Parts: sequence; structure tokens; C-alpha cells
Amino acid sequence: MYTEIRELINFLARYFHLRIPRLRIGMFCEHMANNCLFRFQPYWNINIPKQHEEQRIIRISRTFCDETFTSAANSVGLMLEELLNCLPEHIILYVNPGEVFYCSCDYSPPIPIWLGSVNEDLSYNEQKVDGHSLIPPPPLPTRVPPLLPTGMDFTALDWRVNLSLVSPRELGYEYTNPFTGFRMFRYVLPGAPNFTVETFAITRFGSFRKRPEHEKKFVDAIKILLILEMLRGEEGLQQLKVILQLQQHQHLLLKIVEFGVLVMKVFFG
Repeated sequence: MYTEIRELINFLARYFHLRIPRLRIGMFCEHMANNCLFRFQPYWNINIPKQHEEQRIIRISRTFCDETFTSAANSVGLMLEELLNCLPEHIILYVNPGEVFYCSCDYSPPIPIWLGSVNEDLSYNEQKVDGHSLIPPPPLPTRVPPLLPTGMDFTALDWRVNLSLVSPRELGYEYTNPFTGFRMFRYVLPGAPNFTVETFAITRFGSFRKRPEHEKKFVDAIKILLILEMLRGEEGLQQLKVILQLQQHQHLLLKIVEFGVLVMKVFFG
């Protein structure tokens, strides 16, 4: 399912390149990919690929836009008109395990975007799967002026949006899913470090320099010791403060102790 959604999203993203800033395209693609993920998952059966396929049809036009599309646009502050100007008048997208198709209208024959194994997710990565993507980059629409000079070589551009898989908690979701190993999409900015909530938690006040391992253990030990000393009262806290004056990083840890003393005075007189 992750691979099929990635190919679906990258098909749409090709229409937006050179018309909308790349960062905004990536943010939009992340939101739409996750919208599709939540919709498709309850109806995804790799043993019967066509089952519930009507739940995986996405229609995009000026008269009707699928909620996965409009919700993603609203989430990143993109005007719907701005996106529709980059697309053909009508697009109908079909997603089943192992295949992604599109049609230009209800009665036109489906055109394959991507074909592969129903188990393609076993080797998922955010990069292109060679030999499966069948649609070349679409012609640039004429309704929207390009952001870049028209004389440049477009064939050298990377048209794909990198979508990695992360834990829902890294995106701020407290979503509990009955399926083991559930992941969500996250846009990976080319050349940027993959900085997550978990890696942020082990840094010095949010800086990009990770805290040394020995310092993390020392701080954790002090936290436990502080709790124990608080149970003994203010005298124990004062003794702990004297001990910390002899230790490294006391300028940080003394603040913790001073706060503990203040708490003791407020609650225990």
C-alpha cells in the first residue's frame, strides 16, 4: 500500500513542479499521502486486489475534488485554484494492490502509472523503484507561468518527492492502529538531516548537537537522586546541592536543585 500511494502522489507532484515551490509541494504530498493511507488501509487486501476498489478512487476536477486532495491543500495553506491550474481538467485515479492507473474521464481507457508486486512494500524506500514507473513527466501546463526560465534543461530535474516512513508519533499523532508496524509518510527535504521528535529529545535544549552519552546517564541519575532527596526534606536537598558543586555541568543541575528547594518550601513550609 505504501508503494502504491507513493507512486500515486508522485504522479500528481509532477504537474506541480516548476509551478509551485518545491517545499510546499513536498508538504502537500505528505498530507495527501497520509490522507490516502487512512482511507485505503481498512479496505486493502493483497490477496484480493480488486476488493473494495471503489473506496480507492480519487477524482480531481473543477466541479468535484476528492477530500484527500482538498484537505491536504488546506493543511499546508495552498489555494485549491492554484493546484487545479496545474492539472488537466479531469483526473480519475485508481489504486489497487500492485497497480496504479489514471483516466482523463469516466469513459476513457485506464492508463497505467505504476505496475508491480502486491508485496512491493517489503522493499519500500522513498526513491524510485526502477522499471515500474511507466508515466514520463507530463507536459508543463500553459495556464501557470513557470518559476524557472523556460530555456533550462528539464530532463535533469528530479521530479520525485521523497516520502519516507516514520512512526505516527513523530508526526504528532497519538493514533493507535491494530496493524503491527503501522507507519505514516513524511516528506524528506533533499539534503536535510532527518530530525525527528526522538532525536530532538536527546539534544541540548533543541540544538542539533547531541548530548554525550555519559552526560545523559549522569543527568538521569541526578533526576532519580533528586526525587529521593526531596522525600527526605530540605536538608537532603541542601546536601545534594553541595555534592553537585563538585560535579561537571553543575550550572544546569544546580538549577534543578534550586527548583526542588522552592517546591519544598511552597508545599511543606
